[in-house]
Amino acid sequence: MILRALAFSALTLLPAFAAQPTPEQLAQAVLQRYASFSIPEKQAAIAGLAVRVETARLLLDAMEQGKIARAEMPSLVARQIAGLGDAALKEKLETVWGRIGSSAPGAEEAAREHARWKAILTPQFIRSGKASQGRVLFKSVCANCHALFDDGAKIGPNLTGSNRADIDYLLENITNPSAVLGKDYELHIFTLNDGQAAAAGMIRAESPAAYTVQTLTGEMTVPKASVKSHEKPGISMMPVGLLTALSNEQARDLIAYLASPVQVPMPGEKGSDARGRIPGAVEGEAMKVLAFTGAAAPQNMLAWKDFTWSGGEQLWWTGANPGDKLVLALPVDIAGTYTIEAVLTRAPDYGTVKFLLDGKPLGDKQIDLFGSRVSTTSQLALGEAELTAGDHRLTIEVTGANPEAVKSYMVGLDYILLTRK
Repeated sequence: MILRALAFSALTLLPAFAAQPTPEQLAQAVLQRYASFSIPEKQAAIAGLAVRVETARLLLDAMEQGKIARAEMPSLVARQIAGLGDAALKEKLETVWGRIGSSAPGAEEAAREHARWKAILTPQFIRSGKASQGRVLFKSVCANCHALFDDGAKIGPNLTGSNRADIDYLLENITNPSAVLGKDYELHIFTLNDGQAAAAGMIRAESPAAYTVQTLTGEMTVPKASVKSHEKPGISMMPVGLLTALSNEQARDLIAYLASPVQVPMPGEKGSDARGRIPGAVEGEAMKVLAFTGAAAPQNMLAWKDFTWSGGEQLWWTGANPGDKLVLALPVDIAGTYTIEAVLTRAPDYGTVKFLLDGKPLGDKQIDLFGSRVSTTSQLALGEAELTAGDHRLTIEVTGANPEAVKSYMVGLDYILLTRK
């Protein structure tokens, strides 16, 4: 059973063994390689390790050691481990992962999680999302159970016709999937007579002799004669905490894809929005210009082949002189302490600059943008700041120019990167 559940991630490890490995040996090999697995491989590994007492114990050991994040184990897998009937294992599960309740999260807990994500996933933040990258995440996180635009499995409801443009609708179904529970999607947990394996999933068919159970990793037949216990906790098979394992930017991209009225291309396909953009970056060419001298507008940088600009563009500021300022709106979605970095452009006729944030100097160094050819800088550390949610004023001031530069004092901003500490 463990080989079937681990499928594509575990079978590749078999050549490393001289003989058929024991489940414990295979589990240890999987855990050693876990960090390098893709999201679907991690899901399959966790589901497979949870079917036996011995391998589930190794899984919890790895979680206790910090090798596997708590958020990466779905609640239904935790229930599966609790259903193995081993008291010591269940005690360890509650210590490492948490206590298994008898039902879905309470209304208050689900409402808090809903509100937390809604505060993060503002309309402005979602508009900056990359739907093509969201489609990649959908295939990894959702498509094992759901189909969207005929892409994905049919274990759970088809999402194509749902009210996906409504962020509250999406978050309600993600944070509290058991709030409205159809019988066809109810979770069933089977513990077998040998006490060594359990199945958790939806019943697809039932005969006098067996159940056909749809699990996270495929369909399996459970003979009724082998069933020790059959529980129905009254919750959906869809696990809670779907967004927990994602970064804010990944959650944004996933929601942007889920809300799309039409199918979007995968990254690299014609029409894709994935034009080499830096994840989470505030693109210079997309920033709102609040004040300037001269001219400030997006510039296509694809003609310069030796270097790459995020999104293929920059914000190009021309016509300035020393002392002139370009003021930009810097959006911040969540209050916190941030490190602030930037990538700019170097060229023979570019100036030296300094940055200010909300009128105060950001860092204590001038940045020299002179270069013998058009190129990008490295990712430059500008400083650190405590920022409230909302727009802040980011100012670039021309301070002069390198002695070797043509005195045109131009500036090119590729992107700003905010990293919350």
